[in-house]
Amino acid sequence: MFMVKGKEKQKNKKDMNCLKSGLISLIQLKRIYVAERFENLRKESEQNITTKEGITERLNRSIQAEGIFSYIKSGMRYLRFRHRSMEKIVAEMKMLLYEKNRGLMTNM
Repeated sequence: MFMVKGKEKQKNKKDMNCLKSGLISLIQLKRIYVAERFENLRKESEQNITTKEGITERLNRSIQAEGIFSYIKSGMRYLRFRHRSMEKIVAEMKMLLYEKNRGLMTNM
């Protein structure tokens, strides 16, 4: 209960959701929507990666990627990209891989 001009008044939903200006509060307007397609794809993806084949694929992928990036960072002493746009980063990465392959070919 609250007082209005000296009278007691019972609170109802409308009074609780209205602001002093008479506008409806944002609490009443906010809604959460769930994309069913996204949820289905997420469940399917989770099922795929939890199978035996999915586990071995994830393991192999992480090992392969870690090896080359570890070599680039420590072996070539390359710590960060020096350019900003995606095209320049891709070109810089290609140059790094070219240098790595050239080094492998000369050591054969």
